Amino acid sequence: MSVAFDELGNQLQLGKKLGEGGEGAVFDTTHKGESVAAKIYSHALPPERQAKLRAMAQVGDTYLKQIAAWPISVLLTKRPGPVAGFTMPKFSGYHAVHELYGVGSRRQTFPKADFAFLVGTARNIAAAFDAIHAHGHAIGDVNENNIIVSHQGTVKLLDCDSFHVNTSAASFPCTVGVPHYTPPELQGLGSFHGVTRTANHDNFGLAVLVFQLLFMARHPFSGIPKTTGDLPLERSIKEFRFAYGADRLARLIDMPPKALSLDYLPAGFGDLFWRAFTETGVKHGRPKAKEWVAALDGLLRSLRSCSAEPRHKFPGQLHTCIWCERDKQGTPYFTPASATGPTINFQAASANIAALWSQIQALSAVPQMPAFAAPSLALSGRPAPASNGLSVTKMRLMYAGICFVAFLLSISEPKLWWLWLTVGGFATHAVKAESPVELNTRKSAVAAAQRGYDAALSEYDRVRGEHPVTDAFRNLGQIKAQLDDLPQVLALEMKQLQATLVARQMHDFLDRHFIHDSKISGVGAQRKQTLASFGVETAADITSSAIGAIPGFGEGLTNNLLAWKRSIERKFVPSANITPSPQDVNSVNARVASMRAKLEQQLRDGATYFQTVRNEFLLRQNNAKGALEAAHHHLAQAQADLAAMQRKP
Repeated sequence: MSVAFDELGNQLQLGKKLGEGGEGAVFDTTHKGESVAAKIYSHALPPERQAKLRAMAQVGDTYLKQIAAWPISVLLTKRPGPVAGFTMPKFSGYHAVHELYGVGSRRQTFPKADFAFLVGTARNIAAAFDAIHAHGHAIGDVNENNIIVSHQGTVKLLDCDSFHVNTSAASFPCTVGVPHYTPPELQGLGSFHGVTRTANHDNFGLAVLVFQLLFMARHPFSGIPKTTGDLPLERSIKEFRFAYGADRLARLIDMPPKALSLDYLPAGFGDLFWRAFTETGVKHGRPKAKEWVAALDGLLRSLRSCSAEPRHKFPGQLHTCIWCERDKQGTPYFTPASATGPTINFQAASANIAALWSQIQALSAVPQMPAFAAPSLALSGRPAPASNGLSVTKMRLMYAGICFVAFLLSISEPKLWWLWLTVGGFATHAVKAESPVELNTRKSAVAAAQRGYDAALSEYDRVRGEHPVTDAFRNLGQIKAQLDDLPQVLALEMKQLQATLVARQMHDFLDRHFIHDSKISGVGAQRKQTLASFGVETAADITSSAIGAIPGFGEGLTNNLLAWKRSIERKFVPSANITPSPQDVNSVNARVASMRAKLEQQLRDGATYFQTVRNEFLLRQNNAKGALEAAHHHLAQAQADLAAMQRKP
């Protein structure tokens, strides 16, 4: 068939086949001067489907046709005749959303996409859902194939003829659905006939899509079951086994290994996912599309750029780049930004680094503290207190007079000779110049001054033995040495790249064969979704250990996957002239450039810290020297004071 007709009898020439599915085929065509797509069904439509398409063509407005492949006009294959298809907007340059959230497919289809792009796409999907709901309709059959994304992050909805459509005259149901995006309350139904699909049902599928975009293809209900036996994804959804919630262990499930946790996102996202994936969403309603739009807009505004890798954007409440951490763990999620050329110009920043290093070297010279040599001080001791000297003089005069009287009495009366001896001895003892209180005070002062001096000398020697500036300079020297070695590091990595080219070619070849698009014995749509949730998307991801860690994949399924991988490997033919691809070279350049940026930043930060360490150390040196000199002077003065007290008159 090469022609079709609209209901007014206008003939459409069907051109190139754009795609084909179970219901029919899509062709390129022109209608009323516009380039559109025409879907022609391969089987006769029942009257209710024909009425639905006519109603959709009538209620479709400009906005719906901007965001979705909404029917523009119905088509007939003969006149008169039944509705056999419809025209719809044609979108080019778009890819299914799973090619974006899948890490492996993103490397191939969206190599420049960063986390901000994922968040923006999730936001635009939510906005498209909100528009459908605002028009009174429901999508119903939410899935990863009927949402497409451009390289600018714009979003379009496909398969609109399956939507649940409400008009003023009638309601047209959606009778299909994909289990992985079907809410718990609709799981297990043999058919969707007679079921009214609502916005709240859609909001479950929307939350799953948002989760997959933010959690790198992980499905929120695919985890490690804490029960015996298999846990199919449909059953996990039906039993509300949200694998990332705070109560996941109580729900007998846990997160998959290496999965991101909810707390990497800003506060509030955990509650949104909780409401979407637990019983609360059934009873009280799941987050509406407009709530997701607001939350994702806020996340976009909060994103920070990584200083080491330009393509790393991460939530602003995090202190470090989570994507750099994942890179170090061997699970890179984003393709590094390409270097500007085949080699890195290490001279570009060397002048600034050289100037900075010269400043650091100049500051590294700190005078050494010599051993303390106590200077000789000529200090005068304080004389005995004036009041004490006056009383001794008076006592000497008084006792001299008494002794003279006693002497005269002993001459006049020889029997009183003992009086002279007694008075003389007592007077000699009583008129000593030294005061015991003052003498003891000065001895105590010397002892205290000695203790102070010893403590100050100990602190001086401790500071003298410190080497904080030398230690800090040594650490900076190690960073500088790593910077100087980067040209050799780059050369070594390029040499290793050359040595592993055949293996890398094989890996890249396997990485272009997606499990999602292949027929593998025993691996249907549900198991493919589970594999993707555990990071297994392509033939390159398949290993015995990787498959063995996934619940429900026993020896038989593992062997089937390995056999499929081997069948792909047998098709590989190495290139005759093996040279590194520009992408490989750029990847190495980007990695080394990232190392250089980190080291240069460490050197700049270290220089600031080095200046602080140096200033603080010089201050400690001056304080220790000043304190010791003061303590030495104080001790010398105390010793001089004591000597003055003990000196004979």
